[in-house]
Amino acid sequence: PGCSAAETQQVLAAEDAQAAGGPVHVAYAADRRVFVGLLASMLSVARHASDLGGLRFHLILDQRDLEVGVDLVDCFLGSLHGKRPAPSVELHELRPLPFNATDLSKLQRYRREFLKPHPF
Repeated sequence: PGCSAAETQQVLAAEDAQAAGGPVHVAYAADRRVFVGLLASMLSVARHASDLGGLRFHLILDQRDLEVGVDLVDCFLGSLHGKRPAPSVELHELRPLPFNATDLSKLQRYRREFLKPHPF
């Protein structure tokens, strides 16, 4: 109850991977405008995981948001109230696309809505 469809899918995928015995990697690409929702989603996944220590969160953030991202990680881990083993959380810097996405708009065989650059 109270979980979105996306959160439910994350939890089910986590359970399947944990049953297979491996770590569960959960990746988010976000900026500081959505950190409240990001924190809520991370806590939901952690709350429903059967093995906290098997969770590996990867946060892909713009360079300008990395410092605030460290605070987000501290808040997340603090919200677990010392539960051990704690999940790992890694911050990754968002890198620019290795090509100029605006050049793709010159090709007519692509649908226009797919040509909007998404740098994650």
